[in-house]
Amino acid sequence: MKRIMLIAFLCIIFLCGCRKEYDEKDIKEYVKTEYGLKSVSVEEKPEAIQDEDDRTDYIWTVTDKKHNMKFRVLDDFRADSLFPGNNLTSDYEDVRLAQAFEQYDSKKLSLETKTQYALCRATIRGNYSSRQELQELFEETNAFLKEYLDNEVKVSIHFTMDTPYRDAVEGYEMDSGDYRGTATKFTEEMYEEAEGNLILTALDYSLDACLEQFTEEEIEEAVANSKYRLGIADSEEGPYEYYDDLVASRFSYGVSFSTLYEIFIREGYSVEGDKNHYSFVGVDGSTYEISYDFVGYEYKDGKVGYYYLKDGVETPMDAYFYNHFETPFIRDATGIYLREYWQEEEK
Repeated sequence: MKRIMLIAFLCIIFLCGCRKEYDEKDIKEYVKTEYGLKSVSVEEKPEAIQDEDDRTDYIWTVTDKKHNMKFRVLDDFRADSLFPGNNLTSDYEDVRLAQAFEQYDSKKLSLETKTQYALCRATIRGNYSSRQELQELFEETNAFLKEYLDNEVKVSIHFTMDTPYRDAVEGYEMDSGDYRGTATKFTEEMYEEAEGNLILTALDYSLDACLEQFTEEEIEEAVANSKYRLGIADSEEGPYEYYDDLVASRFSYGVSFSTLYEIFIREGYSVEGDKNHYSFVGVDGSTYEISYDFVGYEYKDGKVGYYYLKDGVETPMDAYFYNHFETPFIRDATGIYLREYWQEEEK
């Protein structure tokens, strides 16, 4: 019986794994269903291409007569799943975006385009370092989408938050304040999500100039909704009292150099220096010196990154790009018991 079931199962896999053959009619139906396109022409034969695993895929070139543009539909064969098969995908929306952006002049926005496996991929890019600049990026993007694309196609955006630590380590971008999204129109809820990332990143790295743009109530609301808010206790078991304006990394890297300094000041821990460069004597009797400028330690994998000094000896972080300490290290070095809210939930 088991053998019969196994054979039946293998037959199902084989049948489901057969490649579907598409023709011009199928491609026209696909773009009509996906994008509402009715006035199109499709080249008679697709172009055969080899993927990275040396399998044959097919590219169909389609002309959208209404917008006078050509785009591509990929017949992509996937064999790396339980039920291998092929499916269609296209770069219609990316090409529409690229075409529209050619007619647009902006000082704040730019368009990044690249070819990704025979398809065009386009992303609206922008940089910001303040609340106002972030808001302006959203407003201009929405105005562009309405005027030039009639809010008909989904576009991708990537808004980059500029901080002093973004490119401090070669080969790594500190992008925790960035916002990425895809939509035909970017809603108020999306903006609030981006603004929340901005607040939490500014708190994480103690970016005072950025935080001054928000009210105390706005900051406390962002922290209250974050699973990375920080609590402090007199013992490992707790109970933990949570700060209403301090958070750890939202990527679970731990407590930043500057946030640890702020905790020292609030809790009356003896420390010398400022949030960017300071030293203290730990509960183990060792002297620790910490600075965002301490970049240059060569890790085993050849990466060069952050370190701290312990009794004058360069000591690597848990990862070359880390400028955060995890709470167990802080406990062992300082005797201070910290916990992120998500850790509380797991108990």
